[in-house]
Amino acid sequence: MAVAKRLTDAERPFKYAELNLDGRTLRYGIGTPACRWRVQTLFTKEPGTIDWIGSFAPGEVFVDVGANIGIYSLYAGVAAGAEVYAFEPESQNYAELYRNIFLNEAQRSITAYCAAISDQPIWQVPVIATSSQNGQGIDELLEAIDRHRQVQAGSALGAAKLDLRQQPQAARHDPRVRQ
Repeated sequence: MAVAKRLTDAERPFKYAELNLDGRTLRYGIGTPACRWRVQTLFTKEPGTIDWIGSFAPGEVFVDVGANIGIYSLYAGVAAGAEVYAFEPESQNYAELYRNIFLNEAQRSITAYCAAISDQPIWQVPVIATSSQNGQGIDELLEAIDRHRQVQAGSALGAAKLDLRQQPQAARHDPRVRQ
C-alpha cells in the first residue's frame, strides 16, 4: 500500500508515494494522475515482470529500454539491488525518471539516459527535435553494456526489459531479454 506524502519545500510542493518493501523504502513521484496510476498498478499491471525482477541477484545488471518514469527501473535498483541502465526518450518522462532516482537516492545503482534505442534509424518528430537522429541498435547496446560490465566488475549483462513497438529479430532469441 502506497502512502502519499509531500516534500517540505512550500515554494515547490511535490507529492510522492512511499512503499515499504521488506524493510526497503521505495518512493515514486505522483504529481500527475498518470504517475499515480502507475504506482497504484505496480504489482498488478505486469505481475510477471515484478516476479522476474524479484528473482534478480543483488548486483545483477538490468537494462530498461522504454523506462518511462522508472517504475521497473526503481523496483529493480532499490528493491532487488540490481545495477540498472534506464533509457527513456520522452523528455518529460525522463525528467520524472530522474526525479524518482534522486528521490530514492539511487544514483549509484541506476544510470538513466534520455535516449531512443532501436535497431532501425529513428526519425524524431520536428516538434521534439529539429533534425533526425539515429538511435543506437539494441544488439550493439547490449554488447556495449556487456563489455563495460566485464571490464568494470568482471560480470556480464543479466537481464533487459524492452518496451518497444517492434522487437528486433536478434533480441527475440536472447534469453536475457523480456518484452
